[in-house]
Amino acid sequence: ADAENVDGADGADDAFETRFEDGRVRGRKRYVAFGANADAHLVTTREGLVLAPRGDTGPDATPLRSVDHAQRWADLVFDGPATLVAAGSDGDNALATTRRVGSLAAAAQLLGLMERALEITLDYLKERETFGAPIGSHQALQHRAADMLLRTESSRSAVYRAAWALDAEPDRAPLLVAAAKAYAGDAARFVCGQSIQLHGGVGFTWEYDPHIYYKRCKTLEQRYGSTRQQLDAALRAAGL
Repeated sequence: ADAENVDGADGADDAFETRFEDGRVRGRKRYVAFGANADAHLVTTREGLVLAPRGDTGPDATPLRSVDHAQRWADLVFDGPATLVAAGSDGDNALATTRRVGSLAAAAQLLGLMERALEITLDYLKERETFGAPIGSHQALQHRAADMLLRTESSRSAVYRAAWALDAEPDRAPLLVAAAKAYAGDAARFVCGQSIQLHGGVGFTWEYDPHIYYKRCKTLEQRYGSTRQQLDAALRAAGL
């Protein structure tokens, strides 16, 4: 597991509070995804990136509650042996690359959530009837579904472009990845929120799935750089 803050964007304050001294790592990391189950943790510290195996002397893990029931978060307190794996510019470059790939992966997951939310919403609009006609026949709901499609396809273009740049145009990748994550986070919240609304009174019940996708997109919106942090990153990458 990557022992980082929940935002995953810079983690500067958290990194400075965590230290690697005399072959041991000491400090705290909050909201680490699946942190209690990992066999080892790659931890950001003031001295660089360190690898801390769980073993018998691994971090104390406190499970944390989340709106996203499919995620497992943990609060980790480290005070055990570790190995320094990257320091100085090597550590900074490795961390920047990891965060960039993580941001793109999160944006791709957000795209998948939008796609599925749109699919189940269109199916519901076709099958749910009022006054003898499918509710999808009403123009107002068609307009809302069209807005969902627009956000989804725009996110697809941004994510695909960023993924291509990460491999073929690395100089532009920081800007394009940040833009893709920022746009997808905002778009997914809109699309998945509309999915709940268009399902009506059942949209938030356990018998239907829209609320599950909405909860996951809210989690991903904050992971690997929140929308606001990614917008700041995009402006910096553009030299603004």
